[in-house]
Amino acid sequence: MVHLLGDEACSRYVALFRADCNSYVRSHAERSLARQRKARQTSSRQRSESRNYAEQLDELARQHGAQAAAKVQALADQRYALLAAAVAHDVRSILTTLSTNAAALAAEHGSNGRVGSIREDVDLLKRSIEAMEQFTKPLPVQRHPEDLRQMIDQAVEKAREGVIGQQHDPAAVELVVGPVPRFRLQVSRRLIVLALTNVIQNAFESFAERETDDYGPGASACRRSSRATTCT
Repeated sequence: MVHLLGDEACSRYVALFRADCNSYVRSHAERSLARQRKARQTSSRQRSESRNYAEQLDELARQHGAQAAAKVQALADQRYALLAAAVAHDVRSILTTLSTNAAALAAEHGSNGRVGSIREDVDLLKRSIEAMEQFTKPLPVQRHPEDLRQMIDQAVEKAREGVIGQQHDPAAVELVVGPVPRFRLQVSRRLIVLALTNVIQNAFESFAERETDDYGPGASACRRSSRATTCT
């Protein structure tokens, strides 16, 4: 994990571990250094590709007008969404088998140790795929009058379901919704509920203990008191 530190800290610890008498420690220090270099190269390449993409769009706008450049960008986004949807579908098929096998391992050997780590990785992959699938859905252009309180209540329920899906007890954290004025907004309900759900679930997750990953009292980005988190 040393390669995840900042450059200065990584270099300092790698130098320390490379002088260790244990060959395992020395070899992994070398691996951390190689991973840091690879991560730096990847980040540099991604920044370069992003700049190149933006420069090409600017050049298209200069040569053919802003409307043509916007059309090209929209087509590129559409193509990217199609590819992401195809990848998400294929990976979800594999994930179904992985989830079944991970559950069988947990039932046979318990959820501690390596089996627990496998299940956590599977859950993380599942959430990543769900995020990809959400991204590929076209944004609704229609807006309808929606009740604000109903959208908040729906988001709270979805956030709790997400917490339960991660094998946590949402009752460990008290969620308090302040007074909500009763009025209707001209919005896309799905997008607003999705945004609120993410905010509320992040507030739940901020109470996870670092050592045990169980939920309990702790710091939160939302205003809180004791065991309660208040989102306004």
